[in-house]
Amino acid sequence: RAARPPGADLPHLVLGGKPGLDQDHLEQCAKRLEISPLVHVAGIIAEADLPVVYADARAVVCASLHEGFSLPVLEAMAAGTPVVASAIAVHREIAGAAALYFDPLDPGELAAALRRAVWHGPTRRVLTAAGRGRAAEYDWRRAARETWLAYRWAVA
Repeated sequence: RAARPPGADLPHLVLGGKPGLDQDHLEQCAKRLEISPLVHVAGIIAEADLPVVYADARAVVCASLHEGFSLPVLEAMAAGTPVVASAIAVHREIAGAAALYFDPLDPGELAAALRRAVWHGPTRRVLTAAGRGRAAEYDWRRAARETWLAYRWAVA
């Protein structure tokens, strides 16, 4: 809340994915911060609904410590939604300069990145354009070719 500009409305926080063990803690924090009406635990979002969810979001946050391949980063960029991602190797590899990064163990860095992604118009425009361009570099033909090459390399 402290990161928002004066007079700006707080956006809703929609948490997608399988609810974790810390859901009770999350609900208690939301109550303590007096933002409970703004926090929505959506659970697993149907794949058919994801494009609308991404397009309606002010930003998509991927705050993981470890990932294999972060498809939500790519999907959000393709939808033109600014991405705020933890500064782990896979996020940097996928998004390059098309995302804002933060130390996943530093809430202050996350808040600063969110402030820029949600409320700073020039940053939003740059992230939207760069994200769409970056997402366009990924396609299934390329993925199949690179997978085939990786298998070929592994066998050799």
